[in-house]
Amino acid sequence: MPPEPPRPPPAVEAAGEDDFVGIYRKSKTANWEAGIKVNGERMHLGTYDSPEAAARAYDDKARAHGRPVNFPRAGEQQAKKQRKRARTAPQSPPQHILFGSPLPEEDDDGFVGIWRAPGARKPTWKSSITVAGEKVHLGSFSDPIAAAQAYDAKAREQGRPVNFPRDGEVKAEKNQ
Repeated sequence: MPPEPPRPPPAVEAAGEDDFVGIYRKSKTANWEAGIKVNGERMHLGTYDSPEAAARAYDDKARAHGRPVNFPRAGEQQAKKQRKRARTAPQSPPQHILFGSPLPEEDDDGFVGIWRAPGARKPTWKSSITVAGEKVHLGSFSDPIAAAQAYDAKAREQGRPVNFPRDGEVKAEKNQ
């Protein structure tokens, strides 16, 4: 009897929606869809037979926008699926929202071109950049890293410093 072909490692064999960023399972067809949000717009990247194929399609688009990927190459960040948090009892708003004082520095995590939206029901970060004297809104995001990456995409187009510099790029610094 011929030997059995090698089996994929268990992590790949059991991979699914919870293991990769940018994919979900279509319930009616049992296929996998890939999608990404760019500048606040959701882009459909295709339908695939496996979660790995859908995740790789996501990675192609994510790389083009300098975002973390599911299957990182040398020097790339690993994408991490955000887990939904358990609901907690409502808390009173922070003092800076109640009294209109400036946001504390930690609310923007030190990134250039982003800020935390005050008074939002859930944490929301906004991103913008000034181009030719005009403020350009780049979108609203659920985390500061995504907001900073949106800023970086536009800053790269303008040849400006970025939050996550690649080889040869200058790191953006907050004005003090």
